[in-house]
Amino acid sequence: MHKIFLKNYRGQVGVTITWMVAFIVIFFIMLVFVGIVATTAAKKGVGKNEIIIIENGFNKLEAQRDLIRFLNSEVEFNGQKMSFKDFISKVDDSKDKENKFKEVAEIFMNNNFPVEGNNKIYYRVWMRIYSPNDKIEQYYTISGNKNYEVSSFSRGGAGGVNCDPLEENAVVINFLISNNKKIVVCGNVI
Repeated sequence: MHKIFLKNYRGQVGVTITWMVAFIVIFFIMLVFVGIVATTAAKKGVGKNEIIIIENGFNKLEAQRDLIRFLNSEVEFNGQKMSFKDFISKVDDSKDKENKFKEVAEIFMNNNFPVEGNNKIYYRVWMRIYSPNDKIEQYYTISGNKNYEVSSFSRGGAGGVNCDPLEENAVVINFLISNNKKIVVCGNVI
């Protein structure tokens, strides 16, 4: 005698429909989440700053992190407090702005790109403000704002006080601040 097993097809249809509905609900929730995240990111400007590190034989990722921290640090200028990044991009050009830029940039360079003392790692360093499309070169001969440059050195030699970004021992950090300005730091390693 053979036993006949009957399958409950109505039970399988119910489970299938339940999973189809659950999939549609989960998919809809994921789309809403992605939409909210994309909208929030667009409002806050997330992803607009592009960081490019050119490393020629030397790894200095700490300098990248320090530059971002430096750009977000607070600066007081003409009685107003703002981030250094906003100071560079939003304040109109003037002799006072040039002096404040040099004062703050020298502190960053002395801490992160030392050319004197026991911790000396570099022998030529500069920080400059460029237009986004300007080519980064050893000499600052572009038709931009030449006032926004800070240099330091411990010895001259070929190239004098100007770090050469194309040298094998150069560390170059390029950070886009806004649509019309980028900050570049270059240091030649000893």
